[in-house]
Amino acid sequence: MGIEPFSVHETNVRSNVLEVVVRSLLATLDAQQAKTFRANLEQVFVDVERLQPEETVQINAVVRQVALEIASAAPES
Repeated sequence: MGIEPFSVHETNVRSNVLEVVVRSLLATLDAQQAKTFRANLEQVFVDVERLQPEETVQINAVVRQVALEIASAAPES
């Protein structure tokens, strides 16, 4: 019994690839750009939370937590 090959079309593989790309892009920001990026990201979630239907509250909270964790890869200074 062998291990099935991965496909880039699998959700978990695509998510991992996207995270690597985003973290790499964040590393290219200077401190001011990173600060602006994080502020914009926070505003996106403020807007989402204001408009979200009740049934998406839990998933959006998880998405926000992970997004902010990934965004923390941007330089601070």
